[in-house]
Amino acid sequence: IWVAVNSMMEALIRHGTLDYTFEINESQADLARCFPQNSRFQVVENLRRQIPWAMWMDGCHPRFPHLDAVRDWLYRELLGGWSVAGLRYGQRVKRIRAEVCHVPFEGVPFWPRQFGLVYTQTVHDFQPEYLPELQHPQTLKSLASGYQVYRRASAVCVLGETCKADAIKYARLNPDRVFVTPYGLWEVLPPSAPEFQQQLRERFQLPPSFIFYPAPTRVQKNHARLVRALAALKKKGLRISMVTTGKQQPYYDELHAIICDLGMEEDVIFTDFVDLLTLYALYDMATAVVLPTLFEGATGIPLLEALSKGKAIAAARVCEIPNTLGDSGLLFDPYSEAEIAAAVQRLWESPSLRAELSRKAQNTNRGRSWEQFAKATEAAFRYANDHPND
Repeated sequence: IWVAVNSMMEALIRHGTLDYTFEINESQADLARCFPQNSRFQVVENLRRQIPWAMWMDGCHPRFPHLDAVRDWLYRELLGGWSVAGLRYGQRVKRIRAEVCHVPFEGVPFWPRQFGLVYTQTVHDFQPEYLPELQHPQTLKSLASGYQVYRRASAVCVLGETCKADAIKYARLNPDRVFVTPYGLWEVLPPSAPEFQQQLRERFQLPPSFIFYPAPTRVQKNHARLVRALAALKKKGLRISMVTTGKQQPYYDELHAIICDLGMEEDVIFTDFVDLLTLYALYDMATAVVLPTLFEGATGIPLLEALSKGKAIAAARVCEIPNTLGDSGLLFDPYSEAEIAAAVQRLWESPSLRAELSRKAQNTNRGRSWEQFAKATEAAFRYANDHPND
């Protein structure tokens, strides 16, 4: 099977969905060894930046952002999703005679009605169905059309069993067309040098011990309940500092006000966005990793990073996290500040528990493989090739 893998290389900042895309594209040589010899892959990038006039026709022109709303309405309501870049992309995939086009993120980069391309798509999560109050009204209005794109796909890949259940429930997909393709072994940088760690302690004014939560300040990341849990422990005489990374979103101001009201200014440290070298060093330095998110697309990159680093983990009992973590960490209800506080306290006060969970985390991470991912993904490609119009 000849598969064209769509690439989103124009992205400037990597996050969960894009990390998945990059992992596919960057590890093609490794994956190719896992697939049979008669499977071939070719990356076909989005062409918008390669077609200057597409910037004008399709929107996203840096000098004329106000035209995007008009363009979106015109394309959506009158042209059924047509775009210049999509037209050219479909032509290119046809030209290389790929049998299947795989799209590893939301939205297809071509106009499927025109080209009749056989495509598979990765669906990362159904967060709007779980947290509609946090979504933009236009996002909720566009759910039906997005689900229609999923249903047009000859096969859909998801990253876990919970996401498969959501795809069947919300997008009404045929279960036979939904393939679970979990992440493989997550690789991170080796342990950081003590000299670099000391530089970070001075740069961010870090305490000797702290819990770590790598997440941008979005409401669904649930920083506020974690801070309240730490404040409750502080009142009982147990002072625990928290370090959190990630871009400071608009919610940061509200969160900072909560921190000040609780008297936790010296106990919560925001680093803002950091590079991977700094991020992984903070994992190395942390006493434990706490992930109180209200929703996580499939497994979530931070959990995979923490497992690969062999950290003691306490995480929210949501989405695919329980299936991935198993007995390698503690689980809690992310809406319960008492449960969050209890889990954090157990990790903080028990070195033996942290050591045990660290060993289990490393074993869990070693149990993941890109070979398993490759086999499941190939099954989706072959199904799509054999059932193009189902």
